[in-house]
Amino acid sequence: MNAKEVFLLIAIAAVGVLVLASFSKNNKNPAAESSPREAGNSSGGIWESKVNTEGDVTVKVTPLELSSKASEWKFDVGINSHSFELSQNLADVAVLADGQGKEYRPINWEGVAPSGHHVEGILTFKPIVPAPKFVELKILGIGAPVRSFAWNIVD
Repeated sequence: MNAKEVFLLIAIAAVGVLVLASFSKNNKNPAAESSPREAGNSSGGIWESKVNTEGDVTVKVTPLELSSKASEWKFDVGINSHSFELSQNLADVAVLADGQGKEYRPINWEGVAPSGHHVEGILTFKPIVPAPKFVELKILGIGAPVRSFAWNIVD
């Protein structure tokens, strides 16, 4: 092979790599980029997921809806333990507190039945009216006395 042929092969390979990179970038799966755990907040942004890893249990909570205009406030909850069975019903061990310390019980838990090492689902509350400046979700007695997750409300 002479120098011109080598140069031509390198140029063709470079163009191929650029085409593949462009194709890959433009054809991303939108579902892979946004999951229920990353749903938008009322101001159009993303609600921050909060994680608590006390003891042998990891709890991750992400608000799905906290707008005063919503009919329900929802939180995506995932709990993982590799050391003991998770048997608590989230509707029985969770409370939502407003900025003045008043606590509200959930109206629904929709998800995996309380058993095994992994629990995931949606915890639902009635909206707090008027909307407080922040809310704190407390999960009681799952590998720690209290796990606390707080978010500012922007409405």
